[in-house]
Amino acid sequence: MKRGHNSDDAEGGREDEEEKRTKGDGPSLNVKILNSEEEMSNHYKQLDLIGEGCFGQTFIAHPANNPRIRFAMKVQTKENPYAPAAFGNDGAYADVLRLYREIVILTKILPRHRNIIQVKDTLIGPDNLYILTELCTQYTLEDFFPKADAVTGKRIFRQLADALLCIHQHGVVHWDLNLFNILFVDENLEECKIIDFGLSAYHPSWATKTNNNFDPRAWFREEELDLPMGPNKSGDIKCLGYFLHCILAGKFCPVMIANMDVEMTTTYRPRSELFGQEAMNLLKMIGPRPFGPERVEELPPIETICQHPWLTR
Repeated sequence: MKRGHNSDDAEGGREDEEEKRTKGDGPSLNVKILNSEEEMSNHYKQLDLIGEGCFGQTFIAHPANNPRIRFAMKVQTKENPYAPAAFGNDGAYADVLRLYREIVILTKILPRHRNIIQVKDTLIGPDNLYILTELCTQYTLEDFFPKADAVTGKRIFRQLADALLCIHQHGVVHWDLNLFNILFVDENLEECKIIDFGLSAYHPSWATKTNNNFDPRAWFREEELDLPMGPNKSGDIKCLGYFLHCILAGKFCPVMIANMDVEMTTTYRPRSELFGQEAMNLLKMIGPRPFGPERVEELPPIETICQHPWLTR
């Protein structure tokens, strides 16, 4: 397929790519193809805007024939100025590959997990991709931190660690774990889900498990399985360590701050008297400076974290 931003060849290539990805020979994705963006209203009704990022917007939506059911609908444009910088490719091909990779990760590569957002439906129009998922609240980790105690803090961190274990075991790096990509199921803040895999990467060599005998070469071309530059598991672990610090401190902790070594042990001091020494030991293993290791390469894998005594007792 020829690459380009605005040429007829690029436009035709993009359509050919979608056709191959969704209806061609071999395995196929369960997606609906729209002839126009207006056809979307025959399937779902778009309601309030609830989120916005560099790759698109998220709305509340309901099936056209059942207004009582609510989903989150992520609307992503196929051609996005951020895509080439994020993935090292150029033009329409990079956009289609980015969107395609996200769908395959969520529907084929990863198994169902209670703490990973579940895709309910996918539609492709001439200009946009629509991904319908479970609808969570808008409560994020930032809302949870002040409420975290020894019991609830361990429960939510264990959910995050277990979800990340599933993600990494199946060869995926999320690469965008942040406070706003962790949403809670309800206002009780007892169960959370990792959302938004738009920046995620996949490589077969990272996987120690497969879901339903997933064959990467049946879904990706060889060049699309080249080892990604940038995304790595240690980056996800670093984010997990930051979440742990915020939970132990009971508040949002800035990533960068003047006099960090002093502030982290005063204003943003972990509450060791509440969480105990085992939690502090885990913070020493994966937390930000001055608690954790100096170099990201020293961070342990998620398997080691999930076996830590603080999480297993």
